[in-house]
Amino acid sequence: FLASFFKVCSRSDPNLNDCIKESVEQIRPHLEDGIPEFGIPRCEPLKIPEVSIDQGSGPVSLKSTFKNIEIHGPSKFGLKSVRIDLDKNKVKIKLWIPNLLLQGDYSMEGRILMMPIVGNGKCTGNYSNIEATIVSQAEKIRKDGQLHYNVTDFFVEFSIGSATVHLDNLFNGDKVLGEAMNLFINDNWKNVANEIKPVLEETIADIFKRFCNKIFHKYPINVLLLISNKLFQNMNQLNVSVVLLVCAFLLPIICRGDTKIDTRNLLYLENPPWLKVCKRSDPNLNSCINEMFKNMFPSLATGIPEVKIQRFEPLHLDRVSVSKGSGPIVLAGSLYNLTVFGPSNATPTYNEIDIKAGTLNSGIFLPLLDIKSLYNLKGKILVLPLVGEGICHLKLSEVDTKVVSKISFPKIAGREILKINQMKVTFTVGDMNVELKNLFNGNKVLGQTVNSFLNKNSAEVISELSESIGDSLAIIFTDLMNEVFSKIPTDLWLLE
Repeated sequence: FLASFFKVCSRSDPNLNDCIKESVEQIRPHLEDGIPEFGIPRCEPLKIPEVSIDQGSGPVSLKSTFKNIEIHGPSKFGLKSVRIDLDKNKVKIKLWIPNLLLQGDYSMEGRILMMPIVGNGKCTGNYSNIEATIVSQAEKIRKDGQLHYNVTDFFVEFSIGSATVHLDNLFNGDKVLGEAMNLFINDNWKNVANEIKPVLEETIADIFKRFCNKIFHKYPINVLLLISNKLFQNMNQLNVSVVLLVCAFLLPIICRGDTKIDTRNLLYLENPPWLKVCKRSDPNLNSCINEMFKNMFPSLATGIPEVKIQRFEPLHLDRVSVSKGSGPIVLAGSLYNLTVFGPSNATPTYNEIDIKAGTLNSGIFLPLLDIKSLYNLKGKILVLPLVGEGICHLKLSEVDTKVVSKISFPKIAGREILKINQMKVTFTVGDMNVELKNLFNGNKVLGQTVNSFLNKNSAEVISELSESIGDSLAIIFTDLMNEVFSKIPTDLWLLE
């Protein structure tokens, strides 16, 4: 029998589509912990015991095994299009995933673009802006005297917008070779991805196929859709496609809410559950706005793909520029390809909005920011020269940020939104720990000296660079806030 929480639908039901939707909704509460009897794993994170890749020839020649894989983000994808071919029993789906964070254990041996590679240990990967096309086809088979669905073919094709990868313990723990190889992989990730993409697509397709067939082979058609034996020969192929669609793709989608959205303009039509409503006439409007931000942060941290708001935990930034031309610190360059852990733990300390004056002043406290990036810097820190490019690991604790913004209220599709026009960011940091690798072309003595000096004089360094960094952060924060508030008209949260 089907699990008690699975609503069974009848093929003859004139409201079959509504019934299927209700069935999916009934499954929703059970997805966080998975549904073992269906072979459905947890939605978030998705756990895969093992994946092997054997790429035997070409510029990338690898034998690798990944185990204990945890993937964060697959349930956040947005469905772009669905096409059902009733004559050929095919379902074609295009979807978009804003970000996937992969963690696991690896073992690997081979060559990447003529460079030898060998290692085993922990691996992490951050993949953003993933476009995927999935095509599936089913047939009817007889098993133990009953008809079942069977997925015969599964095709997956994908592209990745950006990626960062890190493999621990390469070359038996040789840090110099390991860091060089990780840097090489990330600099050439597109070429590497293109080489292993066919075998990876085949592996992913096989996982999807086996997942769907676990359900179809366990439950016969008459249980899934309550179709009588007399109707089996004339089964409407739409039902095959609908069940395929639910099996393969809708289950991850329903981990999200279903708040109504204007899909053309990507505007919310009704309040999402995380949005607190405030009134302009409220004498405690500032407190209400502050509570609104507190409520928003957990949802924004995981991203809201249906309105294309990308996750900010971890936060991925292209570049933070540093430019200081005079004084004790003279420095030029940037941190780039940044991955920032900790923004989701931010606490709004105050918010002051003046609608008539068009200002919004905010305070944000972050207990810890853990930043991994690449860097390219040249200049002088107090009495020491500094030059280098490579990997940067930066930790900032007790970050107290003050944001002063000029705002306006333009309209999109006839609905008013809040827009940040100008922003000034200032901040203080309780403590800083930084490690810049490959300073002075890899000279370890000079590199250790400068890193030690930076950490011992962190207060002075931050004070000197705060204005330059604040200007870069203002540009980033403006884009992030406008991305959010452009999707939430004020008629939903700032009422007259």
